[in-house]
Amino acid sequence: MKYLINYTIFFKPSEKKLMILNDEDIFVILSNPATRLLLEFIKHRNKAIDRITLLKDIWEDYGFTASNSNLNTYVSELRKAFKALGESPQVILTIPKHGFQFVAHVESQMKDESQENDCLIDTQDISDEKVKNLNFKREFNRDEKQPDIDV
Repeated sequence: MKYLINYTIFFKPSEKKLMILNDEDIFVILSNPATRLLLEFIKHRNKAIDRITLLKDIWEDYGFTASNSNLNTYVSELRKAFKALGESPQVILTIPKHGFQFVAHVESQMKDESQENDCLIDTQDISDEKVKNLNFKREFNRDEKQPDIDV
């Protein structure tokens, strides 16, 4: 899965890569913590996330020691990456005495390996159940026997 952020930047978590939409030669490789942090921001986009939740989800759940300094370092890494790719670093807002908020339009892009087409889904407007149903329908249609055509 990859994500389209603000219609201009692709994020490929499996490759830890942020890249320009129409030029995959321009990219930034993220560290593991920055990749996990961006995934958490995408998961909770347009909502404030408190520091304690981020520290737990990004570090403690992975067996690492969490600190506010670590969090600030990786938020800074993400802001610099967005800026390097021409996006405003203000897609990550600091909420004083609370935490952060990721304010960006995000679409998930799922690639169906058996077909060469991509499917863009606005994840803000679709529930997990609908995604499951979409995947089920795609699998069901793929398994149907295609009619034999004599040429």
